[in-house]
Amino acid sequence: MTETRWRHAPEATDVDSGDRVVVVDLTARDPRPQVLEGTAATIWRLLAEPRTQAELVTALTDEYDDVDPAQVAADTAGFLQQLAAAGLATTV
Repeated sequence: MTETRWRHAPEATDVDSGDRVVVVDLTARDPRPQVLEGTAATIWRLLAEPRTQAELVTALTDEYDDVDPAQVAADTAGFLQQLAAAGLATTV
């Protein structure tokens, strides 16, 4: 069985200023921009290509020093669900 891969939703668009990423679902009835900074922006950038949650956690623990992989995994799972609920990320 293959692991679920996450990516940007096709309807989502973003503006990346380097320090932050502003993301919006253009098909939403009342589109509300989401401002992503720090690890949230890093995850968004990583989702430009389909990735598993495990791949995201590995990339984050490689990039940020002194982080607990279990906590990163839990936080990443929650963030992916938030993106999905906002129509900004989807699984493939």
